[in-house]
Amino acid sequence: MKAFALVMALALFLAPLVVAGNALAQAVDAAPIAEATRQGQKVDIEADNMEVLDKQRKAIFSGNVNAARGGVTLKSNKLVVDYQSGGTNKKGQAKSGGGNEVTNLEATGSVVIITRTQKITGDKALIDVKANRLTVDGNVVVEQGGSVVRGNQLVVDLATNRSQMTGGRVKGLFTPSQKTP
Repeated sequence: MKAFALVMALALFLAPLVVAGNALAQAVDAAPIAEATRQGQKVDIEADNMEVLDKQRKAIFSGNVNAARGGVTLKSNKLVVDYQSGGTNKKGQAKSGGGNEVTNLEATGSVVIITRTQKITGDKALIDVKANRLTVDGNVVVEQGGSVVRGNQLVVDLATNRSQMTGGRVKGLFTPSQKTP
């Protein structure tokens, strides 16, 4: 069943979303992503509607989308998942594990990404799985503890742990952590 195989392939989908860390050092610390990509945890997705366009290699979740994996939750009005066939192994046989690989995810409308330590909000989020990059656009806010960074666009290179807030003026309010003696 193609829809079931697609849902199983979505197990990779939240791995790029594990965004947490120290807002004083940079807007987003993506180091935990490597850990999340190694986890074999399930992905729980709830939405009002789901449509699979197999010829276009897309799955569209709409209406109150709530997707969770491990300690990461993604909420949005709509989530479009692009996928491709998993291909074949060296013997020309179909690869095991569902046969589909997620290539891109696009969340739109009131996007919220919540991790153990951070909350990221914006109008749109794009995860390019192959490029290992997360881009959040429009009214972006990154919150950690009492620290808040605001800007128009957040780009996170998940491989190098480099984040950049661009698109006009960037505003940051940084609250140092309290150390107990």
